[in-house]
Amino acid sequence: MSKMEQLAVKLQESAQAEQAKADAVAKHYQDWIQSLHGLFDSIEQWLQPLVQAGVAKVARRTMTITERPTPDLEKTYDAPALALEINGKAAMIKPLARFCFGCQGRVDILARENQWYLTRQLEPADVWYLHTHDRDRGRVLDADTLASVFAAY
Repeated sequence: MSKMEQLAVKLQESAQAEQAKADAVAKHYQDWIQSLHGLFDSIEQWLQPLVQAGVAKVARRTMTITERPTPDLEKTYDAPALALEINGKAAMIKPLARFCFGCQGRVDILARENQWYLTRQLEPADVWYLHTHDRDRGRVLDADTLASVFAAY
């Protein structure tokens, strides 16, 4: 094999490795966005009793997020968010980032002077946890734990 053929093989392998890396990064973000859609589908379903009672409104929004956890993982993407009105008061549920220390994604709940956040864990399954501002261990997110967020409204 000539030096030029060796160089061609080396450059081709390098390009394939870079493409595989880019594909893996894209998959991380695709999975994150899909998980957000699933989360917001659940939240909208859980809030239906409030919507049906006429004390809540829910609207899905899109926001642009830029993450820079490392140069290799830098990406700008569109992610879903929820704009809420509960008992006449505004709230927002919006993703913070896919790459966060200690979890595989974080979503913030901003409601009046109160703030909560949700963290996503992938092991042993894709599970969301609700945390208060004091960084407690968190409780598995379900309709009842979400109700505790808006109970003071």
